[in-house]
Amino acid sequence: MRLSIGSLSKAFNLSDEAIRYYERKGLLSPKREAGKGYRQYDRVDIQRISNIKRMQALGFSLDQIWQAYQGLPEEKLTALYQNKLTTLENQLAYQTRVYEHLKKVTSLLQAKNAWLFKPRLVKREKAFVRAFPSIPDMWEAARRDKILKTSFHHQPLVSFSTFFEISDGQLQMPVLCKGVAVFASDAAVLPFALDGFAEIDVTTAVEMVFRLENGRFDLPRLMQPLASYLTEHRLEAVSPFFTHKLFDYRDETGCVVHYARLIVPIRPR
Repeated sequence: MRLSIGSLSKAFNLSDEAIRYYERKGLLSPKREAGKGYRQYDRVDIQRISNIKRMQALGFSLDQIWQAYQGLPEEKLTALYQNKLTTLENQLAYQTRVYEHLKKVTSLLQAKNAWLFKPRLVKREKAFVRAFPSIPDMWEAARRDKILKTSFHHQPLVSFSTFFEISDGQLQMPVLCKGVAVFASDAAVLPFALDGFAEIDVTTAVEMVFRLENGRFDLPRLMQPLASYLTEHRLEAVSPFFTHKLFDYRDETGCVVHYARLIVPIRPR
């Protein structure tokens, strides 16, 4: 059985150029019709394209597929598959964390009025943070720090955050700085180490969902319910505490609306 390149491409929903590219990569060896030079593909080529498609569906690149057809010993082929399996496991763990974040944001959207500006005691985990005096300072640092710059590409697991520094328990006039924060369970699936990040223990914390409009902090509105909650429960905030972004959007009036959580490590007063 012999097929033309057109028949083969239609059978596998590929372009003619894709099949020619497989040939250039050394994955196919079609016969040439004598005197005309037309490519003719036989049963071996059909099976090879089927295998190529199957391996691509498993996530293998054409270079990796090419390796599999270069007379590999079985132990090397097994290692090739094991490496791909590890890669997929890491990707699944990453996507699972993104999925969990999406679930939380969706739940908040459905019941945000029940949560807004209402502090509650929570059990969290440690967080890793990088704080800077200002946003320009952070961007300047990112020019020199590859890890910091890379972290920007892994939202929502890594959050742009505002940090609040307080002294003598004075919540009403905190010093604000900017940076990024990531929780330990999210950090575990990031494809890079968090070198240069400081650790904050928020295993016991007060959390409050809040809303900003056009990026402007209304500090009295933010701090008053927090201060009241801490007083009522005989707690005090541990500095620094920080925001963790949930989502933002532009509403029908043109206002940029921003929702985030305020995460406040606490201790008994």
